[in-house]
Amino acid sequence: MKNWISKAQACNLVIFTSIFAQCSAYDHVKPVMIRGSSTQQAVFIPPSLQDIATPAAVNRGPGTLQDVVALLKKGDETKDKVYYQQALGILQRIKQLPVFPSKKYSKADFYNFFGYATQMLSKTRSEYMTAEDFYRKALLINPEHIQANKNLGKLYADLYRITGREKFLHSANERADMLSKLFSRTEKALMSLRNDINSFSEDGVEDVLDPDSDWYNTSF
Repeated sequence: MKNWISKAQACNLVIFTSIFAQCSAYDHVKPVMIRGSSTQQAVFIPPSLQDIATPAAVNRGPGTLQDVVALLKKGDETKDKVYYQQALGILQRIKQLPVFPSKKYSKADFYNFFGYATQMLSKTRSEYMTAEDFYRKALLINPEHIQANKNLGKLYADLYRITGREKFLHSANERADMLSKLFSRTEKALMSLRNDINSFSEDGVEDVLDPDSDWYNTSF
């Protein structure tokens, strides 16, 4: 009887050890998630772009979005893809932070940077689609984000050039139309403000309020 119990215990130990080993083997596998609204779906990042962080990005630690902007500009100036790789490495580290680290840049800016760095490194269809997903996330947060609209339009233009598919040309024109509307609204607002300013300089100001009045500090 004791021998039978010992064998059963040994069998259970083997099974437990096997399960533990399998679980340990997957400890390093983490889903690639982009932190943000819980209602937003995670962007699929192809394996070819998941571990692209270069030593320079690793050595600099998590980095900041200001670093990302500088690297993207440097990549545009030099056409050296290493700068986009470094930017992408920093962005991948920022997305793991529990709190969004920037007051200067918005979440829409973050996703736009992510999309641009990805687009500049894209070689396959899945990589281009990943860049598209990032741009669309930016536009979900701010549909009038100028850079995200422009970059998404350029991505569609690139895809049309590569594939010749009319749907991409149509999508590029949609982004162009959106930018045209934003420009028209901005132009009208600017003209209205300029007219007010010019009227002051030409006609002077009548019925000036008491210059010592504190009315502008009160809440409306």
